[in-house]
Amino acid sequence: MRRLLSFGCIACLIVLGSLVLESLGPVARAQKGTVVPRQLAEPIASSAPCSTCVNPIAITTLPFTASTAGYYCLQGNLSALMAGGGIVVNNGVRVVIDLNGFTIDGVNGVGNGIQSFNSDTTVLNGLVINWKGDGIRLGVRAKVEHVDVRSSGLHSIVVGAQSVVRSCRVAGGLGTSIFAGVFSKVICCTVDGAGNGIEVSEGCIVEDCVVRDVSNGIGIKASIDCQVRGCYVANCSGDGICADEDSTIVDCRVLLGSSGGIVTKAGVNVLDCLVNGTAGTGIALGDYCRVQGSVVRNAGGWGIGTGLGGQILECTASANLLGGIHAAEGSRVAECIVSGFDPMNCSAGPASGIEVADNSVVVECQSNGHGMAGIYATGSSNRIERNHVCNNDVGIGIGTTNGPAQDNLIVKNSASGNTTDYDVPANNSIGPTITDNYWIQNENAWNNFNLDF
Repeated sequence: MRRLLSFGCIACLIVLGSLVLESLGPVARAQKGTVVPRQLAEPIASSAPCSTCVNPIAITTLPFTASTAGYYCLQGNLSALMAGGGIVVNNGVRVVIDLNGFTIDGVNGVGNGIQSFNSDTTVLNGLVINWKGDGIRLGVRAKVEHVDVRSSGLHSIVVGAQSVVRSCRVAGGLGTSIFAGVFSKVICCTVDGAGNGIEVSEGCIVEDCVVRDVSNGIGIKASIDCQVRGCYVANCSGDGICADEDSTIVDCRVLLGSSGGIVTKAGVNVLDCLVNGTAGTGIALGDYCRVQGSVVRNAGGWGIGTGLGGQILECTASANLLGGIHAAEGSRVAECIVSGFDPMNCSAGPASGIEVADNSVVVECQSNGHGMAGIYATGSSNRIERNHVCNNDVGIGIGTTNGPAQDNLIVKNSASGNTTDYDVPANNSIGPTITDNYWIQNENAWNNFNLDF
């Protein structure tokens, strides 16, 4: 009987534990070792049509001025009169403007399509097109949802601080497609064929957005301490994604034609991103940045480059014109795979696979198919350890690009198929090169290896 009770108690505890973990949410489940996907925001449904609103105020002609607080609704498509304006909200008035699925067309008009300098203005559900000024310009704590803005003469959507722009589409504007002030969110928006992309101020979030065919600038431009997550950028005339200090860029894609792929200032994290086919460097980081789990292919410059004190971890760089990875002084490159255009043919490869300056560490990397060196240290006091280099002109080389290269430590590496495996001048420390299976079994642990037995 006691044993039965004990088993019953254990079963109850298991069930209760599962219920507690479920109530604590994804953090607790992650601590158990379960992989928890990023929690995406639920899509926001369009607002109720005006017929269900209480005492909606009808907008039937343009120009229109909202002079009292309330819920305003279009009753049909409206076009601006010759040289007339759009919808203007008077100062001090808090309103919701529901386009109700209809269009305000500024083809004959002037100025902005919808304008409010007040706080807490909401614009919903419709099309704003052909305005000579801004499509929508609102103040702080604004909300713009489910709105298309097309062919604006200046900017398409401009909102102040602490605002939300969600599920909107922009096309054909000459200025910035979406600009948001500090501590705002731009979520699930699409920019297609505009002058400039999305630009946000300090402390903003840009999430799950698509930016394509920006003709005059950057795809997504983020200021200090921003988050850019789950975004897709392609065919921009400028850089794909730019971020200032202390920002994070996660799970983004930058493809085709951008000047640079992901370009940052100091202290930025770049995680799990893909860059392919950019004209310049694929991922170009400032000082003291980290890039991890990212892939860069077919860049016209270096695949990945970092400033002082950078970390490049678990990344893949292949077929990049100037080389795979370039790290400035005091950096760490670990567990990366770097290859040229043909991993089996060094004559077809770019200059170097991994290149580091002074006081850096290159550890547990693989570098194949480069016309100069698989791993190349241009300065002093670097540690190059437990790497594998094959089918390069030089496997591991120490150069003098920045003056005398000395006091480098080269140990525990393996090489195969290189023209020269180890090109290390005097005044550097290199473990013996073992070329025989017997010595692999019997020599000390600091050896370097030539695997072409």
